[in-house]
Amino acid sequence: MPDKVLKTIKPRKYQQEIYENCRDKNCLVVLPTGIGKCMEYSEPLLFSDGSTKKIGKYFEEEIKRGRVLKCNKNHISIKPKVTKKVISLNDSFKLEEQEIIAIHKIKADLPLLKIKTYAGAEISVTPEHPLLTLNKNLEWTRADHLKIDSPIATPLKLPEPKNNRKINIVHVFSEINSNMNCYVKIKRDFAKKINLNKECKFKELLNKKIDEKELAKNILYFII
Repeated sequence: MPDKVLKTIKPRKYQQEIYENCRDKNCLVVLPTGIGKCMEYSEPLLFSDGSTKKIGKYFEEEIKRGRVLKCNKNHISIKPKVTKKVISLNDSFKLEEQEIIAIHKIKADLPLLKIKTYAGAEISVTPEHPLLTLNKNLEWTRADHLKIDSPIATPLKLPEPKNNRKINIVHVFSEINSNMNCYVKIKRDFAKKINLNKECKFKELLNKKIDEKELAKNILYFII
């Protein structure tokens, strides 16, 4: 992360304690990368096998079966029992698979911020969480430094799972990204049956309370 971003970050309590312990004597501190980039319970993880899960739900599952690395009232750290990989952005701004080595639940010192794009996508993060923005160049910007009309980078496409599993795009949009302002084209007979136009807002289709499998069979494509 660039130095100018790091200089704006106020350390949390556990980070300050590490600093106090190491300030006056030699000390080696080993922490997993990614600490401090915190998201709200319901934010989704995209695993490399194409499946998705809310980060809070994933933590709840692993705290029952994984190994506890740290546990106090402000910070719980778990090493997952089963190795899983997620799609992440590397230093070259390329999407790649990365292994999850720990999951952290940290008490937030400040209220979370909800960032919403014009397309309707939303994410709730801590104020210091960096988001990739485009000004003259791509650069990381703290969430609380964003302004209205700040451009946020999002992937044009996601890598296909390396196994035979298919990404359930209907589930992704209905359960995880239901606020996206996107349209869908559906089969003519199906559109007539449910009294909608062949090209309609996905939200309108969701309001019909139709089973996901039925939707998947009748949606031709998404228009974002």
